[in-house]
Amino acid sequence: MLDVPAIAVSLTSYHPDADFVPAAEFMKRFTPEVARLRLPRGTLLNVNVPALPSSEIRGLAYTKQGASYWEDEFEKRVDPQERPYYWLKGKYIMEDKNEDIDDIAIRDGKISITPIHYDLTNHDFLRTLRSSWPDTF
Repeated sequence: MLDVPAIAVSLTSYHPDADFVPAAEFMKRFTPEVARLRLPRGTLLNVNVPALPSSEIRGLAYTKQGASYWEDEFEKRVDPQERPYYWLKGKYIMEDKNEDIDDIAIRDGKISITPIHYDLTNHDFLRTLRSSWPDTF
C-alpha cells in the first residue's frame, strides 16, 4: 500500500461530448476539504457525478457501494474488411435497492461519495463458519 491519498472521480456518462464542468467545479471545492479531514490509511474516495447541469444536481449523498453487475452478451459483427469481431454489450443489474447506495444516489441526481477500502472478506460467512464448524483439525 502506497499510502497516497486518492480520489477516483467519474462522470456517469458514456458520451464523448459529456460536460465535465460540474464534476470539475465540485472537485475544486471538495478536494481541499478531503485534504483537511485526511483520508484514513488504506481508504480512497469514489466520487460519481451525475451527467447533469450543475443546476440540476440535487446535492450529495455519502453512500455505500451497492451490489450490481453486468449480465454480459457478445454480439458477433463484421468489420469493413469482412473480419469478424465481437461487441460486448449487456444489461446492468442492480441487486441492491437500499437507499444509501451509490447507484440510488446517482439515479436521484445526487453526487455519490463512497469511502472504499480493500477488505474482501465476507464477514457474515466468516461468522457462520466460526459458529458452525469446529476450529480443530
